[in-house]
Amino acid sequence: MRIKLFIGLIFSVFFGWYLCSMVLIPLATEGYQSTLKIWFEWQTFNAGMVALLAAAITAGIAINLDAQARKLEKERARCESKRNFIAARAFLPHALANIDTYAQQCSTSLRSFYLANRLSPRSDEHKEDLAKEFSEHAKPNGFEPTFRDCIKYAEDENSEKMTQLLVELQVFLSRMSEFENEKSIPSNYALEMLVYSIHFQFRVASFYGFARKGTEIELTPSDQSAYYVRLSTLGDDHEAFSLGNDHSLDRYVERYSKLNELINH
Repeated sequence: MRIKLFIGLIFSVFFGWYLCSMVLIPLATEGYQSTLKIWFEWQTFNAGMVALLAAAITAGIAINLDAQARKLEKERARCESKRNFIAARAFLPHALANIDTYAQQCSTSLRSFYLANRLSPRSDEHKEDLAKEFSEHAKPNGFEPTFRDCIKYAEDENSEKMTQLLVELQVFLSRMSEFENEKSIPSNYALEMLVYSIHFQFRVASFYGFARKGTEIELTPSDQSAYYVRLSTLGDDHEAFSLGNDHSLDRYVERYSKLNELINH
């Protein structure tokens, strides 16, 4: 834009000087006849200047038309990107629901293991049951194209958050797959992963507004009480979870609730 203004200024000054030298000054000082004489003597130069002026006007029109074409093409690309984003976002609620369902299944299994392990901590049967349950859980699949398109067409901030969730999902799937082998399930690790799975559910829930309405992704704040409420409502055994019942559980809940605060800020 600055280059165009500079070139326009140069041409304006140059042709202004030419007009003054060939027309205005001769007319003002020597009259009409003298002006015609000057034009006759400089007719080759004047013809060149007229041709140059015509070329400048033509170039200006061409540049303007090109700018309009570029603007129109940019607007078309923006509209197409918006349509593609809306189309991709239409599949996002289903993808999120599949991911959330799997996370809830993992939480429910880990919760049952935690409760059973409190009663008989030395029993390997609980680990075998947990491994069997995890091997039967249907892992989410088919979400990659939806995430890819949403990341591609969403605005930068939402795109970054979608990318972050996708990375967290890969980590979550990797950690949950460890429980398919009953020989590698330390009880403390299972307890931490129980809280972590709930933390991940809160993360997924933050994207539903964006998926349904296209609004900005607002990460849902989740304090410690929200974790205990979710733990209490996961099963149908009416087991109530609250702060102070288990110090190990409280420690993990505190850690992941603080992690939520860091993510939100």
